[in-house]
Amino acid sequence: MKNTLQLWIIIFALGLTYCKKSESTVPTTVTVTRIEINSHAALDTLGKIWDDTPDPGPDLFYMLREESGNVIASEKKLPFRDITTTQLPVGWNENILMPGLTQHYNIECFDDDGIGTPEGYMGGIRFKLKPPTDQKLPYTNTQVVEYGSLKFTLHLTWNK
Repeated sequence: MKNTLQLWIIIFALGLTYCKKSESTVPTTVTVTRIEINSHAALDTLGKIWDDTPDPGPDLFYMLREESGNVIASEKKLPFRDITTTQLPVGWNENILMPGLTQHYNIECFDDDGIGTPEGYMGGIRFKLKPPTDQKLPYTNTQVVEYGSLKFTLHLTWNK
């Protein structure tokens, strides 16, 4: 009888351990599902409008990089054209598997000035991803990264 009781206690304890492991709350991967530009400077660093055209708003696109400079994603081919600050936010639906959860990243905003011309750098932000705590996975949330007048919202899906 004593051996049977001990056996049941061991089986119960193993069952609890298995359940806790199968409902892990520690993510191992994260996918960016949407990137939005919420705000940017109305004027460039010289105090001029972004585009010298009848439509003065910048032609927005972003670039997402690892801290090493390696480009993870960019929407240079699909910029939003002539976007003034009153037309924000704008965003792109994405499916970007991030290379790591603990490293720093840079997200930058540009004004596409056309073929053969330098891109207008509008600013950038260095950031780290903030994994959720105590959430059943998969888990979806947003992370806002901002510096000065530049603000992005990243829509994230965290997975095991």
